[in-house]
Amino acid sequence: MLNRHPFRLPADPADPNDRELWASLLELPKAPDEPWIRHHPGVPRGTVLSTGVRTAAWGGRRRVAVYRPAVPAAGPLPLLVVFDGYLSRALLRVPATLDNLIAAGRIPPTLALFVSAPSGARRMAELRPSAALRAFVTRELLPWARRRWAVTDDPARRVIAGSSLGGLAAAYVALAAPGAFGAVIAQSGSFWWPASGQPGEREWLTRAYAGWPAAPVRFYLDVGDRENTWPRPGQVDQLSVNRRFRDLLVARGHQVTYAEYRGGHDYVNWRRTFAEGLLAVLGGS
Repeated sequence: MLNRHPFRLPADPADPNDRELWASLLELPKAPDEPWIRHHPGVPRGTVLSTGVRTAAWGGRRRVAVYRPAVPAAGPLPLLVVFDGYLSRALLRVPATLDNLIAAGRIPPTLALFVSAPSGARRMAELRPSAALRAFVTRELLPWARRRWAVTDDPARRVIAGSSLGGLAAAYVALAAPGAFGAVIAQSGSFWWPASGQPGEREWLTRAYAGWPAAPVRFYLDVGDRENTWPRPGQVDQLSVNRRFRDLLVARGHQVTYAEYRGGHDYVNWRRTFAEGLLAVLGGS
C-alpha cells in the first residue's frame, strides 16, 4: 500500500499565507513507540480554550490556546509555555501528551499556554532573542495568566518550551530573565542564530550567556543526529551548536538532560521526544 503512514502538516487557519503540506513516513519495525501522543480510552481529556493576549511589546494581539487539565490539583498548577502554539498542538500533540502523562501520574496536573505568532514572517522576527520577546513573556503573558488561572508563583515549577527557533527563544527568555522560569525544553534549538549574512556573531546566545550571571534553570535539550547539515550544508550545523550549548550549560552548573535521536529536523521526531522533556523537567514535581 502506498503512503501507508501519511503525515499532514495543516495550514494555520489564522495565517492566510500558510499552506497545507503532506509527507509520507517510513516506519521500520524497530522504530521507537509513541505511547504518549495518542488519545487512549479512559484517559480524561483536558480542555483547550482559544483566546489571546494584548501586547505592547509587539503591538496588537497574540493568539494563545490555554490547556486546562482534566485532573484536579490540590494547589496552584505548574505552568508550561510553548512557542509555535498551533503546530505544537496539531503536530506535536502536546495536549494529548499532557493528558496521558498526568493520568499516569508521571507529571502533576499542569496548565499550558500555546503562543502563536500572527504569520510565518512574524514568527521569524518574534522568536529571535530581543528585549521585546523577553518583555512579552515576562511582563505581559505571565501576569495575564496569573490573573486568570490558579498557576504557581514558583519559578521552579514554570517551564518554557519550543522547537527550532522556538527552542532558541525559550532558552533565551529563561536565561535573560532569571526568576521567570525554572526549566526549559528546547528541541533542535537554533543556537546557530544569527544566520550567515545577518548582523551579529554566530551562536550569539552561547557566547552571550558565557558572560551573564548564572541562572537557576534546568534544561532538557534534544537534537537529531542527522542535523549535521542543517540548516545548510557547509554552514554551522544544528547538531554542533546544540552540543556546544550543552557543554556551556554543564560547565556553568546547570542540570541538563541531553539526547540525540536518530533523525532530522522535523515534528515527527519532536512529537515523540516532547514527553521525555516533560518527564525530565516536571517528572519529579
